[in-house]
Amino acid sequence: MHECYPKDAVKLLNGTWQHGDVLFKPVEEFEKFMESHKSGYNKFEQERDWDGVILEGSATGNAHRVAPKDLGSVEFLKSWHTQYLYVKKATDIVHEEHNTHTLPPGLYQIDRVRMNDHFTNKTHFVYD
Repeated sequence: MHECYPKDAVKLLNGTWQHGDVLFKPVEEFEKFMESHKSGYNKFEQERDWDGVILEGSATGNAHRVAPKDLGSVEFLKSWHTQYLYVKKATDIVHEEHNTHTLPPGLYQIDRVRMNDHFTNKTHFVYD
């Protein structure tokens, strides 16, 4: 367990859930958003044969993943380089170094925690 992360998921002020170095940002106006991604340049692509891995750690090889029992209640979607998790019913997110977190139903944009280095004025991703 890395010192900078709480073992439990944290709900941030804007409704985003942080689970280690992964952020689950809720998408507002769900139906309107889904409709806008049905066709055209930003069309959703659904991952076929998805194994539930949301983000795999490059440092440890550990992964944030959907619990196997919940794989049927989520869809992993991509639009360009952005990833989304469509949670149809409450779903457990698991990781070897963090407690299990139950994500409420909704559409979430998946992002990474970033850290700002004020001395170099650069931003980089945080890895766990």
